[in-house]
Amino acid sequence: MSCLAANRDESLTVNSAEAAKQADIIGACLDSGDGYDQLKGFLVRANVRQVEEIKKKYQEKFGTDMMEAIKEKAGSEWKKILVARCYDKPSYYANAMYGAMKGFGTDENALSRIIGRSSKGDLKRAEVRFQAMFGQSLTETITSEVGGNFKKALLTYLSTEAPGAPEAAPAEE
Repeated sequence: MSCLAANRDESLTVNSAEAAKQADIIGACLDSGDGYDQLKGFLVRANVRQVEEIKKKYQEKFGTDMMEAIKEKAGSEWKKILVARCYDKPSYYANAMYGAMKGFGTDENALSRIIGRSSKGDLKRAEVRFQAMFGQSLTETITSEVGGNFKKALLTYLSTEAPGAPEAAPAEE
């Protein structure tokens, strides 16, 4: 429920000393398998740059990637929540689109929700992150993983501009 409150800090400030303490708390929770509720106090509100600093401090302290540790050690519900809070918006959507298409079959409902709810600018940023994260373009992945009219619709939607002036994909701040 804390995540749904949409109370994330949108500033660009970073507190390195606080990030080190927060990394220690995350490490303790992952090691003990308990105490995840205390993460709600900071992780759900931390801005993207602060989360990056926490991940950096975690790597320095524990010698492993924080997101990999979360995937390995956290229970299923907490794993989803914590991983989602560790991504920036374009990376989250790129990962979600990849997840909807990987493996046997495509989760067309999930893919429709992700693409349909996103602005053209959000999609362009997610496409760039998709390429960086998975080594192939979103268009290539859709072409190989999706079929029929749904594939045609997705490719058309991704290749067209929004009505009016073309929308650039501004860099994520």
